[in-house]
Amino acid sequence: MIAPSNPNAVPDDAALPPLGLGAEDAEALRTEIWSLLVVGRDDPEEFAEYAAEEYDLSPEQLIAAFRGLREARIRQQAGFGGLRSRTTAAFAELAEHGILARGDFTCCGTCAAAEIGDERDESRHWSGYVYFHSQDTEGLIETGSTYIGYGAFPPADFDEVAYADLSDAEKRAGYAADVTRMLDEVVFPVLRRHGIEPEWNRDLGTRVLLANADWYVPIGPGA
Repeated sequence: MIAPSNPNAVPDDAALPPLGLGAEDAEALRTEIWSLLVVGRDDPEEFAEYAAEEYDLSPEQLIAAFRGLREARIRQQAGFGGLRSRTTAAFAELAEHGILARGDFTCCGTCAAAEIGDERDESRHWSGYVYFHSQDTEGLIETGSTYIGYGAFPPADFDEVAYADLSDAEKRAGYAADVTRMLDEVVFPVLRRHGIEPEWNRDLGTRVLLANADWYVPIGPGA
Protein backbone atom coordinates (compact mmCIF):
# COMPACT_ATOMS: atom_id res chain seq x y z
CA MET A 1 0.00 0.00 0.00
CA ILE A 2 1.38 3.41 -1.00
CA ALA A 3 1.46 5.93 1.85
CA PRO A 4 -0.66 9.01 1.17
CA SER A 5 1.18 12.26 0.53
CA ASN A 6 -1.07 13.98 3.07
CA PRO A 7 -3.10 11.71 5.35
CA ASN A 8 -4.79 14.73 6.93
CA ALA A 9 -6.23 16.27 3.76
CA VAL A 10 -10.01 16.63 3.62
CA PRO A 11 -11.35 13.93 1.26
CA ASP A 12 -13.94 14.70 -1.40
CA ASP A 13 -16.63 12.71 0.41
CA ALA A 14 -16.29 14.71 3.64
CA ALA A 15 -19.58 16.58 3.33
CA LEU A 16 -21.85 18.15 5.92
CA PRO A 17 -25.51 17.16 6.15
CA PRO A 18 -28.04 19.83 5.10
CA LEU A 19 -27.87 22.50 7.81
CA GLY A 20 -29.18 25.64 6.17
CA LEU A 21 -25.84 27.43 6.50
CA GLY A 22 -24.37 29.75 3.93
CA ALA A 23 -21.39 28.50 1.94
CA GLU A 24 -18.85 30.44 4.00
CA ASP A 25 -20.21 29.29 7.37
CA ALA A 26 -20.56 25.72 6.15
CA GLU A 27 -16.93 25.63 5.03
CA ALA A 28 -15.80 27.17 8.32
CA LEU A 29 -17.69 24.48 10.23
CA ARG A 30 -16.29 21.70 8.07
CA THR A 31 -12.75 23.01 8.47
CA GLU A 32 -13.08 23.36 12.24
CA ILE A 33 -14.43 19.84 12.70
CA TRP A 34 -11.80 18.32 10.42
CA SER A 35 -9.00 20.11 12.26
CA LEU A 36 -10.14 18.37 15.44
CA LEU A 37 -10.52 14.95 13.86
CA VAL A 38 -7.01 14.90 12.39
CA VAL A 39 -5.46 15.41 15.84
CA GLY A 40 -7.60 12.65 17.35
CA ARG A 41 -10.24 14.79 19.06
CA ASP A 42 -13.43 13.04 18.06
CA ASP A 43 -16.09 13.61 20.73
CA PRO A 44 -19.22 15.04 19.01
CA GLU A 45 -20.95 16.03 22.25
CA GLU A 46 -17.91 17.91 23.48
CA PHE A 47 -17.70 19.75 20.18
CA ALA A 48 -21.38 20.66 20.22
CA GLU A 49 -21.07 22.05 23.73
CA TYR A 50 -18.39 24.60 22.95
CA ALA A 51 -19.37 25.34 19.32
CA ALA A 52 -23.00 26.18 20.08
CA GLU A 53 -22.22 29.89 20.40
CA GLU A 54 -20.25 30.01 17.15
CA TYR A 55 -22.93 28.72 14.80
CA ASP A 56 -26.66 29.26 14.53
CA LEU A 57 -27.30 25.55 14.89
CA SER A 58 -28.84 23.29 17.50
CA PRO A 59 -26.68 20.85 19.48
CA GLU A 60 -28.31 18.03 17.51
CA GLN A 61 -27.29 19.62 14.20
CA LEU A 62 -23.73 20.15 15.39
CA ILE A 63 -23.50 16.55 16.57
CA ALA A 64 -24.86 15.31 13.23
CA ALA A 65 -22.32 17.43 11.35
CA PHE A 66 -19.48 16.13 13.50
CA ARG A 67 -20.54 12.50 13.16
CA GLY A 68 -20.86 12.81 9.40
CA LEU A 69 -17.32 14.10 9.04
CA ARG A 70 -16.09 11.60 11.59
CA GLU A 71 -17.43 8.78 9.42
CA ALA A 72 -15.64 10.29 6.43
CA ARG A 73 -12.39 10.33 8.41
CA ILE A 74 -12.79 6.68 9.37
CA ARG A 75 -13.44 5.74 5.73
CA GLN A 76 -10.34 7.67 4.73
CA GLN A 77 -8.24 5.95 7.38
CA ALA A 78 -9.33 2.53 6.16
CA GLY A 79 -7.40 3.16 2.97
CA PHE A 80 -4.19 3.91 4.88
CA GLY A 81 -3.77 0.50 6.50
CA GLY A 82 -1.36 0.56 9.43
CA LEU A 83 0.07 3.97 8.59
CA ARG A 84 2.25 5.53 11.27
CA SER A 85 3.84 8.94 10.97
CA ARG A 86 7.61 9.18 10.86
CA THR A 87 7.46 11.49 13.86
CA THR A 88 5.55 8.89 15.87
CA ALA A 89 8.05 6.22 14.85
CA ALA A 90 10.98 8.43 15.81
CA PHE A 91 9.44 9.22 19.19
CA ALA A 92 8.90 5.51 19.83
CA GLU A 93 12.56 4.82 19.05
CA LEU A 94 13.63 7.63 21.36
CA ALA A 95 11.76 5.91 24.18
CA GLU A 96 13.88 2.80 23.58
CA HIS A 97 16.91 4.99 24.27
CA GLY A 98 15.47 6.37 27.50
CA ILE A 99 14.27 9.66 26.03
CA LEU A 100 10.69 10.51 26.92
CA ALA A 101 9.08 11.84 23.73
CA ARG A 102 5.57 13.25 23.58
CA GLY A 103 3.64 14.79 20.71
CA ASP A 104 0.54 16.98 20.99
CA PHE A 105 1.32 17.09 24.71
CA THR A 106 -0.72 19.45 26.93
CA CYS A 107 -2.02 22.85 25.90
CA CYS A 108 1.16 24.93 25.91
CA GLY A 109 4.86 24.98 26.60
CA THR A 110 4.46 26.08 30.21
CA CYS A 111 2.16 23.18 31.05
CA ALA A 112 4.26 20.72 29.06
CA ALA A 113 7.45 21.67 30.89
CA ALA A 114 5.66 21.38 34.23
CA GLU A 115 4.05 18.01 33.50
CA ILE A 116 6.56 16.10 31.37
CA GLY A 117 8.33 14.65 34.39
CA ASP A 118 5.11 12.98 35.52
CA GLU A 119 5.10 10.95 32.30
CA ARG A 120 8.02 8.83 33.49
CA ASP A 121 7.34 5.25 34.53
CA GLU A 122 9.48 2.59 36.19
CA SER A 123 10.28 0.66 33.00
CA ARG A 124 13.74 2.24 32.70
CA HIS A 125 15.81 5.24 33.68
CA TRP A 126 14.66 8.22 31.64
CA SER A 127 17.61 10.45 30.86
CA GLY A 128 15.74 13.27 29.16
CA TYR A 129 12.71 14.38 27.20
CA VAL A 130 11.43 16.10 24.07
CA TYR A 131 7.93 17.26 23.27
CA PHE A 132 5.71 19.50 21.21
CA HIS A 133 2.43 20.78 22.58
CA SER A 134 -1.05 21.06 21.12
CA GLN A 135 -0.52 24.62 19.93
CA ASP A 136 2.33 23.28 17.78
CA THR A 137 0.32 20.42 16.32
CA GLU A 138 -1.81 22.49 13.95
CA GLY A 139 1.29 24.05 12.42
CA LEU A 140 2.95 20.66 12.10
CA ILE A 141 0.00 19.29 10.16
CA GLU A 142 -0.16 22.36 7.92
CA THR A 143 3.55 22.93 7.28
CA GLY A 144 5.38 19.70 8.07
CA SER A 145 7.53 21.38 10.69
CA THR A 146 7.34 22.04 14.41
CA TYR A 147 9.45 23.15 17.32
CA ILE A 148 10.19 20.78 20.19
CA GLY A 149 11.05 21.52 23.78
CA TYR A 150 13.70 19.41 25.46
CA GLY A 151 15.54 18.83 28.70
CA ALA A 152 17.48 16.36 30.81
CA PHE A 153 16.51 14.44 33.92
CA PRO A 154 19.02 13.67 36.70
CA PRO A 155 21.33 10.76 35.84
CA ALA A 156 20.78 7.33 37.35
CA ASP A 157 23.81 7.80 39.61
CA PHE A 158 22.82 11.32 40.68
CA ASP A 159 24.68 12.37 43.84
CA GLU A 160 22.62 14.97 45.70
CA VAL A 161 25.42 15.80 48.13
CA ALA A 162 27.98 16.39 45.40
CA TYR A 163 25.45 18.39 43.39
CA ALA A 164 24.68 20.63 46.37
CA ASP A 165 28.38 21.48 46.66
CA LEU A 166 28.51 22.83 43.10
CA SER A 167 28.23 26.52 42.35
CA ASP A 168 25.24 27.75 40.37
CA ALA A 169 27.48 28.25 37.35
CA GLU A 170 28.76 24.67 37.60
CA LYS A 171 25.21 23.35 37.87
CA ARG A 172 24.14 25.27 34.77
CA ALA A 173 27.20 24.14 32.84
CA GLY A 174 26.66 20.51 33.80
CA TYR A 175 23.01 20.62 32.80
CA ALA A 176 23.83 22.29 29.48
CA ALA A 177 26.42 19.60 28.76
CA ASP A 178 23.94 16.83 29.57
CA VAL A 179 21.25 18.31 27.33
CA THR A 180 23.60 19.01 24.44
CA ARG A 181 25.04 15.49 24.61
CA MET A 182 21.54 13.98 24.67
CA LEU A 183 20.49 15.95 21.59
CA ASP A 184 23.70 15.41 19.62
CA GLU A 185 24.24 11.75 20.44
CA VAL A 186 20.71 10.37 20.69
CA VAL A 187 17.85 12.65 19.65
CA PHE A 188 19.22 14.10 16.42
CA PRO A 189 20.54 10.80 15.00
CA VAL A 190 17.21 9.08 15.69
CA LEU A 191 15.22 11.87 14.06
CA ARG A 192 17.45 11.83 10.99
CA ARG A 193 17.04 8.07 10.63
CA HIS A 194 13.33 8.75 10.18
CA GLY A 195 13.83 11.48 7.60
CA ILE A 196 13.29 14.38 10.00
CA GLU A 197 15.88 17.16 10.00
CA PRO A 198 16.53 18.98 13.30
CA GLU A 199 17.73 22.58 13.22
CA TRP A 200 19.15 24.14 16.39
CA ASN A 201 21.36 27.11 17.21
CA ARG A 202 22.80 25.29 20.26
CA ASP A 203 21.24 27.80 22.64
CA LEU A 204 19.30 26.09 25.44
CA GLY A 205 16.89 29.02 25.41
CA THR A 206 15.79 28.12 21.87
CA ARG A 207 13.61 25.17 20.89
CA VAL A 208 14.73 22.76 18.19
CA LEU A 209 13.01 23.08 14.82
CA LEU A 210 12.02 19.81 13.16
CA ALA A 211 11.79 20.11 9.38
CA ASN A 212 10.24 17.46 7.13
CA ALA A 213 8.21 16.14 10.06
CA ASP A 214 4.67 14.76 9.90
CA TRP A 215 1.78 13.79 12.16
CA TYR A 216 -1.03 11.28 11.82
CA VAL A 217 -3.42 10.24 14.59
CA PRO A 218 -6.11 7.74 13.58
CA ILE A 219 -9.44 7.75 15.38
CA GLY A 220 -11.37 4.61 16.23
CA PRO A 221 -14.97 3.53 15.58
CA GLY A 222 -17.69 4.66 17.93
CA ALA A 223 -18.77 8.02 19.32
